[in-house]
Amino acid sequence: MIRRYEEIDELEDPDPQTDGLMPLALELYEYYQKVLEEKGYSIKFIAARGPLVTAAHIRGLTKFIADLKLSPQWMHKLVDKTTKLCIRWLKAQLELIKDSIGILVLDDIPGLLSQNLF
Repeated sequence: MIRRYEEIDELEDPDPQTDGLMPLALELYEYYQKVLEEKGYSIKFIAARGPLVTAAHIRGLTKFIADLKLSPQWMHKLVDKTTKLCIRWLKAQLELIKDSIGILVLDDIPGLLSQNLF
């Protein structure tokens, strides 16, 4: 969890192929895609947690929402990083699931924000 705003600048940009649980998820996608194809099926959707909920996990929900108002420049930096991560993660999935018909971006945080804050 980020405690100081300056830590946002120190965050590394994770690589879906090598960092965290993303490589395992990609490996499972690849495995189950083959299993499903043998049975005449395929994975049709890819998914990612959205940029705002990812940022809220990194900063803490209460602090994140407060900081959107109190320190918008820092939260913009954080959301920019999490947006780019979500895009990289979805692209990595699309490389494996070529016949995907949909992309799910799962983010509950926008529903918590006022129109002015959003």
